[in-house]
Amino acid sequence: MDVKAEHADSIYLKLLADPKTVKLVEASATRDDLRQKVLNTLTEKFSLDDYSISHIDALLRYASHCKVLKHIKNDELFVFRIVPEMFVMRLSEDEKRGIAPESLPENLDRDVLVRAQDALEMCLDGCPMCLHIIFCEMSAFLSKYMLSRRLVETAYKIVRDRLLIDITKVHPEKVSGEALKILELNAVVYLKASPSEFQNLLKISYNLLGQPVGKLKVYIKNISFDWREGFIVKMEAN
Repeated sequence: MDVKAEHADSIYLKLLADPKTVKLVEASATRDDLRQKVLNTLTEKFSLDDYSISHIDALLRYASHCKVLKHIKNDELFVFRIVPEMFVMRLSEDEKRGIAPESLPENLDRDVLVRAQDALEMCLDGCPMCLHIIFCEMSAFLSKYMLSRRLVETAYKIVRDRLLIDITKVHPEKVSGEALKILELNAVVYLKASPSEFQNLLKISYNLLGQPVGKLKVYIKNISFDWREGFIVKMEAN
C-alpha cells in the first residue's frame, strides 16, 4: 500500500508543479463536481485503482495542503517530511504569507511550520486506531495509508442511517416519539431535514432537549449540513 500511496502523492505533486492545474486543484477543495472530474481524468490517464483514487481524493479536499505542497518538488517530499523546518527556512516572506495570511509577523514562521507539518504528515484517511479513538503508535506518515476515506464515510452512513429519522417522511406528531424509541435502544438519534424544513427541525430538536431516557437526559450533540442531504441534528442521551 505504501507504494500505491507514494504513487498517488507523486501524481498530486505533478498537478501542483503546473501553474495551469494548481488553480484547478485549489477549486477542487470546495467543488465536488470539479473534484470528481479531476479524479475521472486522472483515472483514465494513469490507470489508477480505487485505493489510489481515494488517496488523491483526500488530498484534493484540503485547500491548506495545496498552499504548502505547491512549493515542494516530488524528490524533496521525503526530506521535508523528516525535517519540515528546512522547508520553512527556504520560503520567502511572501510565500510564507501566502500559506498563513492571517498570522502576526512575530508568529509567521511558527504558523507556517504548523501548516507544513499538517500537509506533510496529516492523517488523511483515518486508520482503525483513530476510528476507535485509541492513541496511534504508528505515526501519521504510515497510518494515513491504512483505510480509505470513502470506506469510512460509507461505513458511517450505513450505521447512521439505521438511527436516522427524516422528519419530512414522518408525521410531525410522531417524530418525537420515534426519536425517543431510538434513543432508548441506542442512546443516539439523527434527525434530518431539507433547508426549507430547518426551522421545524430545530423546533423538534428543542422539544426533545432535556427529555428523560431512563436515568439519562437528551441533549444536542451537534448540527451539521451537507448539500446532498440537508441539515442533520445528532442527539444523544447522557
